[in-house]
Amino acid sequence: MGQNVFEFRGSLDAGTAVERAIESWYKGLDDYNFIRGSSHGGITGRLFSQIVWKRSERLGMGVASSGNRTIAIAFYDPPGNIQGEFANNVFPAQVNS
Repeated sequence: MGQNVFEFRGSLDAGTAVERAIESWYKGLDDYNFIRGSSHGGITGRLFSQIVWKRSERLGMGVASSGNRTIAIAFYDPPGNIQGEFANNVFPAQVNS
């Protein structure tokens, strides 16, 4: 099972935590190389590729808060980020004219 984890400082409600986590993971788009089919070596590109991985069919999200800390976790099944499979599962945005 694939997963992404994001930690926040502060207590957030579940909906806000999920929204901020996904926004953060999606920003990894800037670190992803669609020509090579991989990240530029940073973890953020792999966080992005997992959330858009074509073959992942199920998503589960969990949020927990304690004191001044909130953690959001996403689980993907089947997992993404499989070496040699990026070009078949991560695509650039299509612009319709």
